[in-house]
Amino acid sequence: MMEGKQIMNEVKFTGTISGLSVSPDGKKTIVTIETEQPAKDFEELMNKEKLKCSASPYTRKRSLSANAYFHVLCGNIAKAMGLSMSECKNFLMSEYGVIDINSKTGSIMLRDFVDWKKHPILHLCPTGRTYINSAGNLFYFYLIIKPSHLYTTDEMARLINGTVSEAEALGIPTKTRKEVDDMLSHWKPTLKASDPF
Repeated sequence: MMEGKQIMNEVKFTGTISGLSVSPDGKKTIVTIETEQPAKDFEELMNKEKLKCSASPYTRKRSLSANAYFHVLCGNIAKAMGLSMSECKNFLMSEYGVIDINSKTGSIMLRDFVDWKKHPILHLCPTGRTYINSAGNLFYFYLIIKPSHLYTTDEMARLINGTVSEAEALGIPTKTRKEVDDMLSHWKPTLKASDPF
């Protein structure tokens, strides 16, 4: 897939050299380049007397993993909504994540004054259940969400697709459907030594 970026009078693009020839007077080299960059992007440059050009072998940018892309979108959504990264991530995980059935407890109780959305480590999903201990303290029950780097392909697809829809609703640019599908096709869960569950 060809890529291009236009900045004022500058056009950056990728392509292939499809032909080399010499001018009739033998003093100049004619280089023919094929690109998928729209012709209109070059119209303004056609009127320039001389252009500064360079060419180098194409190297594909290292693609983000699906989990890395999720965190990129999290950051963009958090910025757009004026939230912290923890708040945004916990909201998205509670909406589109997966309950961790393999965790040691499966659920957790937090005092009523603790804001679950700002928890820096655990990702939680409210259950609506409460408990009042003998001292009269109110607790809320939460289900524990599985860390995203452990998701199966189907679980990651649900998280990514849901997050993309949230980003698009806010007018945040996202990858194309093909790019997302390609990213998901290469996804594999990874176990970290720091995993608490």
